[in-house]
Amino acid sequence: MDRKHSTSAGMPGLLPTRRYVNPSRFFCCHSLAALLILAVLIFLAGCATVGPDYVAPENAAPAAWHSELGQGMASGSTDPAQLAGWWTTLEDPLLTSLVEQAVRSNLDLKQAMAKVNEARARRGLSRAELLPALTAS
Repeated sequence: MDRKHSTSAGMPGLLPTRRYVNPSRFFCCHSLAALLILAVLIFLAGCATVGPDYVAPENAAPAAWHSELGQGMASGSTDPAQLAGWWTTLEDPLLTSLVEQAVRSNLDLKQAMAKVNEARARRGLSRAELLPALTAS
């Protein structure tokens, strides 16, 4: 009994052929798997113990840190005038002029809130024009 070979397309008389595998898809899947395995191995290596001969270093940090205060400042100094001008202790004329300019050009909080409320009122008036109006004649 003679059997005819066929391909997946169903053409009789031809020998079966191997299925085509896209090489980029083949390497992509295998490289992703290799990267995943490598990441797991690196993670596990990071969790490994240091070794039996490991000795933790001693901490030589002081219990508290203190420094000398300068320019007339004392440790218990809480003078509001001195604290309000803290940048003057740096003796930087550019910084002092910038702070003074910012204080001069800064709006008062009440003025800023008034402007915000005014803008909200104007927005409400402009939206009111879109609503239907009732008139009597």
